[in-house]
Amino acid sequence: MRTPVIRSFKPGGARWRLWMSGDGADNFPRCDSAAAVTIIDKDPFNTPWRLCRSWIGGEIPEYRSVSGSNRTREEYARSKGEPFIPVWMEHPENSWAVAEIDGINLTGDTILALNRNPGPRSHKMALDGQIPEWRWAQIQWELYICQTASRAEYWSYSPAGSVRFSVEPEVEFQQWMFEHARVFRNNAVKGIAPVGDAWKATAERWSWLKEQADHDKATLDILQSELDALLPAGSEKILADGVEVLRYTQKGQVDPTALCKGLNIQPTDLDRYRKPSSTRVRVARWKDAPVPVSQPRGVVVVAAASTY
Repeated sequence: MRTPVIRSFKPGGARWRLWMSGDGADNFPRCDSAAAVTIIDKDPFNTPWRLCRSWIGGEIPEYRSVSGSNRTREEYARSKGEPFIPVWMEHPENSWAVAEIDGINLTGDTILALNRNPGPRSHKMALDGQIPEWRWAQIQWELYICQTASRAEYWSYSPAGSVRFSVEPEVEFQQWMFEHARVFRNNAVKGIAPVGDAWKATAERWSWLKEQADHDKATLDILQSELDALLPAGSEKILADGVEVLRYTQKGQVDPTALCKGLNIQPTDLDRYRKPSSTRVRVARWKDAPVPVSQPRGVVVVAAASTY
């Protein structure tokens, strides 16, 4: 286990924006916990398609500060009797993977995950010992980036009654999530956008029909040769039982290379005689495309450690 790289700068500032844009890595936007949750399609506020489009366009999301964060963190630190320091971290081996840590203790074994100014629904879930699925996934990403932390303390703060409990690392889920993010980001670097299930189903059907058409053409070529051999020599047509077989000669296509050579012209001179272009699609299968492991099943429900 390696120690993550700790970054300290003002979130939303010029240095932060330069860093989030990929400076010091591959000059492509870094992936934080919010982006990671969007990639696995658990973000209630964003979609994988919009995220990819913004990344390809070089856009960095505006940093949204939450009022009262410092006060909430300080109150939590006092309740624990130890300081918790807010930091940004890079994964020790993959600098494109980062996380904003609401707070980490001095020994580095515990990180803080604040539910600051929670809405009624998410705070009620916390009081019932539950975490919104998207927030739980964010915490798993933060634990994965941090590496040294063995747990996260989730604190849903409300003046009317706050609750906290521990969130343990789910290693299989973390690996699944990280692999999804890696494949998604690598594709985005190449300009490849994600597609939904409808697009995939259509592409699969297109591919199947194309393979079927290619097979049918090969079969037709074989049958044509057999029919040609069955026609009597010197006969161009057979008509029997309402079925007609006709032998005819089809002229070959013009050889563009030979034509240009014979007329002493350049191949580009033929472009003026082309018919209007049309848009086509092609479906290809990548035999070596990385396939993320299956998402582990399970319901995100935890027991509250303390309420006060």
